[in-house]
Amino acid sequence: MSDLSSVRYAVLQPLTGGAYIGCEEAVGHPAEFIISYPGFADPVYNKEGKIVDAGNEYHLIEYLKKHNRMVPYYTFNRKPFDEISDMSDVKLMKEGVEVDNPNYSGIDLVVAVPVCSGLSLATLGASSETLEKKNRNMIFLAKYALNVIKPKVYIFENAPKLSGNSGSHVRKILEEVALESGYDVAFYRTDTRLHDNCQRRPRTFVYFFKKDNAHPGIPLIGFESKQVTIEEFLNRIPKNATHNEPISISEGNKSMLDYIKVVYGDNWRSKATATALVVEFLQQGKLDDWCKWVSEQEDISDKTKKGVKKYVDHIHYKESLGKGFFVFSPTVAKNGVMPSAMYKTIPCTLHYKEDRLYTVREWLSAMGMPYDFEMAGDPNRFFARIGQNVPARTMQFIASEAIRIIKNWDTVERNTEFPVILFDNIKQTVSKIDA
Repeated sequence: MSDLSSVRYAVLQPLTGGAYIGCEEAVGHPAEFIISYPGFADPVYNKEGKIVDAGNEYHLIEYLKKHNRMVPYYTFNRKPFDEISDMSDVKLMKEGVEVDNPNYSGIDLVVAVPVCSGLSLATLGASSETLEKKNRNMIFLAKYALNVIKPKVYIFENAPKLSGNSGSHVRKILEEVALESGYDVAFYRTDTRLHDNCQRRPRTFVYFFKKDNAHPGIPLIGFESKQVTIEEFLNRIPKNATHNEPISISEGNKSMLDYIKVVYGDNWRSKATATALVVEFLQQGKLDDWCKWVSEQEDISDKTKKGVKKYVDHIHYKESLGKGFFVFSPTVAKNGVMPSAMYKTIPCTLHYKEDRLYTVREWLSAMGMPYDFEMAGDPNRFFARIGQNVPARTMQFIASEAIRIIKNWDTVERNTEFPVILFDNIKQTVSKIDA
């Protein structure tokens, strides 16, 4: 690719930082600025002055400072889910003081990480009013980027459902925003494991391209399929990296791991058919046996014994109603692929060959974060922060494609057949997508 020193880019609401780091890798130099929200980079201290938790962006800011790559960091004067119709009402703050906007002239690329709760599994069945509120952050960031900063290309990452049938209502809004702002929009479906990774993480990226009457149509975005085995991927982690201790497994979950060895022996991985150990016990008629075994172990606390009994009773009750139950037990990743990093998978997923959970560093690496990227506070509070992130290597590819198009704007191949396009990197196809 040609020299990228002239490419100017900015990042909105980077959260844990994978999107920023991925863009920086793609462009080769720091962003012009970051704009986010108050509180996203704030640490939380206990009475002794020790950090017990920190906002997502605290860790990114500290990483950039450590490497002398810190850029101007501004915050909006609004909350992430405020309903805002007039962008002129939005002011920027710096260290709590209102300031003028930075120089937006000539910004080529803007990248953002809006929260995807309006399209997440957690909001299935929610009211339309709730969904609308949860998607305000996404819509606001798009309007601000397209109408105030006005880059050639704007990109944001969101849930996989955005490019599916259930995301059509949000796509329609985004298409209206694009039309009103003078942009074309395209949706890009991909999976992190296709970008030199071992984590299965399907996502949707949205590209907005500034309309150009001299060059009509949506620029064609390329594909990538570079997979790696979980063993090869994790072996890349330096032995002296921080956060390299296994995440603590709960006593109840440890009892499942111990009991499955009683049932199947040390080769239990090759004999178990279900990914979740509690489901394996249920399918093999061993659920009550596990409960009885736990009750007989002197080294297991009474609290855990009661919890196991309550959980087993709950499963039987749900079964009697013909309903499913919440699985929060050790799970085994199949086919050498790590599951999506989430607050509920991180403390439960067993290492692919060792009888332990993964380390924080292994999960951070699965998100593409640098080996010296560190998190502050209680490790048990890292899980949501890690999951609320964009895998850096995936973002690097997504941004690299945008930069290729920007640098070859007048000659890049474009599609004029479809007004809105779905680029499917999983199937490696280009097709029309309906609102």
